[in-house]
Amino acid sequence: MDALQMLVSPMGNRFSNARHSHDKERALLPFKTKGGLIQYMQSLDELARQIEQQEHDFVQRQNLIVRQYGQFMFVHVEAKRFSRLPKIRWRNVESRRMGDQCFAQAMQCASTESERRKLFEIELERIAINNQAGVLNGIQRRLKASMKSIEMAEKARDASSAR
Repeated sequence: MDALQMLVSPMGNRFSNARHSHDKERALLPFKTKGGLIQYMQSLDELARQIEQQEHDFVQRQNLIVRQYGQFMFVHVEAKRFSRLPKIRWRNVESRRMGDQCFAQAMQCASTESERRKLFEIELERIAINNQAGVLNGIQRRLKASMKSIEMAEKARDASSAR
């Protein structure tokens, strides 16, 4: 099972009729040891690289369309949130405004229903890509915290056995 499948459905169907709660818990974990956790984190890093490339490709492709409405898209790193993956944001060409109001302005500038439909499809794809990035960022943050907890537990174990 590759990282994307684990992200979407982390072995959830394996114990769909589990009788005991511990069977259900095991089904949710794609790893059982520190080595398994490291391997899972590496597979998620590869998935993150793929999503980041998808973001850049999307922005390049869609900017050819949205610039005619006075807007553009860019890949925005949210440094405050310590996220591995950036998000795709709308931005106005002439001002510093960003976000949903730029999409709304592009929709108002569209003169035909076909143009509005295309902008809407672009926005839905942007939202989907950002959701993938957000989910992966959250999982990676949680796994890093788990790794720190494991390392602290190992230090405590090693310190107590050294006495």
